[in-house]
Amino acid sequence: MYWEKLTRPTENEETLRGYMPVGVNGSILMTSRKWYNYTNDIGRHGETVKPFDPEPSWELLLGFLGEEWKQKVDPAEIEAAKAMLGELEGLALAIVQTAELIKDPEIGGATIVETYAKFRETKQNLPPRFASERSNSEIPLDALWDIIFKALQPDARVLIGVLAWLSPGRF
Repeated sequence: MYWEKLTRPTENEETLRGYMPVGVNGSILMTSRKWYNYTNDIGRHGETVKPFDPEPSWELLLGFLGEEWKQKVDPAEIEAAKAMLGELEGLALAIVQTAELIKDPEIGGATIVETYAKFRETKQNLPPRFASERSNSEIPLDALWDIIFKALQPDARVLIGVLAWLSPGRF
């Protein structure tokens, strides 16, 4: 982790300044795998949502799943969900997306166990990156996004691909 911090560019106000709207009022929600990059930015006003610990991650997931899921969750489902949440390192946006995978059997699976199996298989079969190798924390996130993006209509995937090509990330 320490080596990664030294060798990879950080996300901070300087990096993102060109993408910030100018001359308007409002709020912006930014997400980052590294929440601490923004804590000392001079122009920053707002709160940082740090990664959730395992138990709050589980409670947040249950909250997004709703009451109907709370009744039908058995020990195997709980174990699968907690394992998946652990791999996603308590990131709030990843927890929200996990709930969507679980709730939609056409995207994830009919059960949490099936969704986690699909997630593990996707992690094993991710295509290589061209710019850099994935870190251990990026592999589960990329698997999550891969599952979600594959559920999009073909035209939507092409559009996202074009937008990504026009403005590729360096992180």
